[in-house]
Amino acid sequence: MVALLLLLSCAQKRLVPVGNGVRVDPKTSSAFYEDEFVRMTVRVNAWDGYPASLPERLLPVYLEVENKGDRTVELKREWIAVIDDLGNQYNALDPKNAVEAVRGGSRVGVAVGLGFGTPYYGLGFLAGPPYDTDMEEVINRAFIPGKLLPGARLKGFLYFQKLHDKANRVKLRIGYKIAGKLRTVEFRFRVEDGKGSDSDRSEKDREGDI
Repeated sequence: MVALLLLLSCAQKRLVPVGNGVRVDPKTSSAFYEDEFVRMTVRVNAWDGYPASLPERLLPVYLEVENKGDRTVELKREWIAVIDDLGNQYNALDPKNAVEAVRGGSRVGVAVGLGFGTPYYGLGFLAGPPYDTDMEEVINRAFIPGKLLPGARLKGFLYFQKLHDKANRVKLRIGYKIAGKLRTVEFRFRVEDGKGSDSDRSEKDREGDI
């Protein structure tokens, strides 16, 4: 019961995209950027895979990059980072490190099992074993940076450490190199506790989010 109360008292954080040189769609939690070289789509609050509890331990961000030009575009993990309004930087995790972060702790609550491969039965809100062991989907759905050929597309989830509890604004910076020149694209988001609704705010209010 205590564990359940703790779970309910910690509202899940969510990100809302705000306009700052990019096009946003708050209804789908998406932001879009396009220039003569690349087209990028960023979507937050989008993890729908296994384990469903992944957003409780990490910050997953969906990224899709399309090479529009006739020259190779290069992306590296070290050119991708989230920075909050407290000055904290969160570097994109290697998918294997993301797996270890998700697997590294027990799920909230109490589980009862009989062993010998018998399924565990959660009390109240648990379903499945207290430790997630099959992380194949985390790897298979990851965004893997590299050289992006003309006309090709890379897509998948980036994984970051969870945001600081007091963070109110974050920036996602994505660097890409073409013809030896490193360029940077920036996406900005407002942090909400999961109860707020961006649709309740006026367009003027949203324009003020930077």
